Amino acid sequence: MRHTQAFTTFLTAVVNLNEARITRLEGHVAAIEDFLSRSDYGASIHSFSPQGSWAHKTIIRPVTSEDRFDADLVMFVEPRADWTPKQHVEDLYRVFRASGLYKDKVSRNTRCVMLEYAKDFDLDVVPVVRREPTDWEKLLGKETTFAVCNRLTDEEEATDPEAYTAWVGELDDATSGMLRQSTRLLKYLRDIKGTFSVKSILLTTLVCQRAEERLAIDSWNDPWADLPTAFRTILSDLDDWLQARPIMPVVENPKVPGETFTRHWDQEKYENFRNCIHRYREWVDDAYNEADEQKSLKKWRDVFGDEFAPGAVTESATVAKSAGFADDRSLVLAAAQHGIDFLKRFMSRATHVVPVPWRDAPRRIPVTVTATLHHEEGGAEAGRLLNGQVIGRGWHIRFSAAVGMGGVPKGWRVRWRVTNTGAEAAAKKQLRGDLAKWNKGSTTHWEHTAYVGVHWVEAFVVDTKGWCIGRSEPFFVVIEDRQASAA
Repeated sequence: MRHTQAFTTFLTAVVNLNEARITRLEGHVAAIEDFLSRSDYGASIHSFSPQGSWAHKTIIRPVTSEDRFDADLVMFVEPRADWTPKQHVEDLYRVFRASGLYKDKVSRNTRCVMLEYAKDFDLDVVPVVRREPTDWEKLLGKETTFAVCNRLTDEEEATDPEAYTAWVGELDDATSGMLRQSTRLLKYLRDIKGTFSVKSILLTTLVCQRAEERLAIDSWNDPWADLPTAFRTILSDLDDWLQARPIMPVVENPKVPGETFTRHWDQEKYENFRNCIHRYREWVDDAYNEADEQKSLKKWRDVFGDEFAPGAVTESATVAKSAGFADDRSLVLAAAQHGIDFLKRFMSRATHVVPVPWRDAPRRIPVTVTATLHHEEGGAEAGRLLNGQVIGRGWHIRFSAAVGMGGVPKGWRVRWRVTNTGAEAAAKKQLRGDLAKWNKGSTTHWEHTAYVGVHWVEAFVVDTKGWCIGRSEPFFVVIEDRQASAA
């Protein structure tokens, strides 16, 4: 089922960058433009223009409070004959460093300077050299050219950010506004899952090229009829294109031949991206084609996480009753009496648990999780916590994962899945059941005991190719209605 209204609400409330952040961004950008226009920057400034996801209108909200969003501002400048390319970036850095307001915010990247703002976003200011043709060159058909400046190689690199932005806008208009919305959803999927890496400009290009191909096809049905249909169309077309190319292709800027967007990829990263898109395409097809409303919502939540249609899938809040217990406290008493085997049988009733996105490796290695109790996160250890032990509210727990008899090999990642049950967690919309968003690789993970009920933590070890090479047994935490001080 499509659940069109749920998609619209999800996009507005969860995925889109909210108006307060946009207003703050625009205010800082206006201040930067005014500052640079009055500065002693050594090249003549022609104009400013937004670039990247902000300009393309595909920018999304950070998925956790610890994540940041970034925006790009192009500063078009006139060529200066006595400067080499790197001087455009170095002099811009000098101007910001000389400012009491910006000196502690600024740093240099390869082609820009970055301003890091205290709250949650970074602004890249990119000097772009703009060369207008002479009157004679115009008669010969030559157009204005643009180049970014690589300060490491001291070379110019052709670009045309405004032409690219216009291309995205034209395709979005042709898809009735569905292209940009679908791109935001796909970027959210990337960030919420954390299973593949792809630069936003590369992902946007791949998606727009598939839309361009689709628009050239005569079809009796409308692939852009609504957001779930458009998203499914984009993902399906992208998967088909990737599956036909087992070797990493070169993806160029469609408006600047020779400018490649795959320079940060390699074959290994490409294969992982290709496999993940194929897997998520199957999940999306399954959710879209599911005729049962509740089952379909559950499958869409497997794709996008528990912030999609919150509260629409209600059976998980009544796990205790479905297991034959009057309430969560009765379930806690039974868990204390019957131990781990009882708790493992109970797990299957938690229908809100999201499947992990990785393939199981042919050969698995053991993963062990241990836990310690603390009165505050990062504080001194107050004791060991055993699997299935009953404790009160208010404890901080430090979980640690070990592979075999040692640590996690370099390049491998540990991902944590935390599942809560019970009426209290459900009322606070904290049933979870998906991969932790704020911990994408650490061998340790912190939790806080807050809700009466049975909860568990699992650790998954993923190698550099996206294979799950090991997973721990569930570590059960049973919380009763008493405070930590009484433990």
